[in-house]
Amino acid sequence: LDHAGGDPPGRRRGMPSVRPRAAATQLGSLPIDATGLLRVIDSLEDNVFVASPDLRLVYANAAALQAFGGIATEVRERFGVTLGDLLDGSIHRFHRDPARVEQVLRSGAMPHRATFTFGAVTLDTKINRVTDRNGAVLCCVVCWEDVSRRHALESALADTVDKLLSGSTALQGSCAILTTSAAVTSEEAGSVAVATEQLSATLAEVATIEAARAGESGRGFAVVAAEVKELSNSTRSGTEGIARLTERLTQLLAEVGESLDAIRGAVTEICGEQHTIASAIEQQSAATNEISGATTRVATASAESTIHTGHVAAAAEDLGTAAEALQRLLRT
Repeated sequence: LDHAGGDPPGRRRGMPSVRPRAAATQLGSLPIDATGLLRVIDSLEDNVFVASPDLRLVYANAAALQAFGGIATEVRERFGVTLGDLLDGSIHRFHRDPARVEQVLRSGAMPHRATFTFGAVTLDTKINRVTDRNGAVLCCVVCWEDVSRRHALESALADTVDKLLSGSTALQGSCAILTTSAAVTSEEAGSVAVATEQLSATLAEVATIEAARAGESGRGFAVVAAEVKELSNSTRSGTEGIARLTERLTQLLAEVGESLDAIRGAVTEICGEQHTIASAIEQQSAATNEISGATTRVATASAESTIHTGHVAAAAEDLGTAAEALQRLLRT
């Protein structure tokens, strides 16, 4: 608080005279006069403006001047006010509805808090009146904070939360479809396996009988019988692979369900703790990564299922071709 004489670093013009009862106002055992009080205000890290009773800006502390410099371009473009002519001008230069502002200041609801947005800048303001013993207004004090970055982060966070919820809902729908598809695939693979075994057994038996009956000329039947058995084994292996894949897919879907529960928990925590924005964004990022990972695992499993199903279909088609060949041999 020790400044080397003169005015404090903050700017003041036309400040009303505050005459204390004695030479100094006693704050506990610390004597501080009006100039000392200004120095106290100037030492604050909060941004402070002071307006005269007729609502002219007459004082800005050092923190306010520094913060104003950070938004000077936006203020100049929107209101035509520069740092050089900030003081001595009416506060209504920044208001769309001066009458409403004056009504608020005249009311007894003090301090009054308001959010002030222009362009990409958002200011959180708190206004209070300073009165004498008789209730006469000495000045108005405005404490303000540039919350533009926080406001932008909160807005982005809200959008991301909506996307997370939409994404998790869509993923749940995909999981339900995949679960149904896996069940159908498993059932169809089982049917193919049963039919293949029955057909293979029948064809192999017929081929063996015909080969034995035809003797030397029945070698073709023996070859077909061997191919039928090989195709049957290949088909059985493919259907077993589908069964294993279906089981794995079911496990993956269960993991995805757990991931979705974790995502919803993270989203709930994000919504409940927006005052810790950085932490919330980290949790949001983790939830997004979880969705991405879960989606990738499901897509991979689905692709593998398609490949194995294709193998079984191809094996069944080859088996059908072999059966047709055997029938042609029987007809000859």
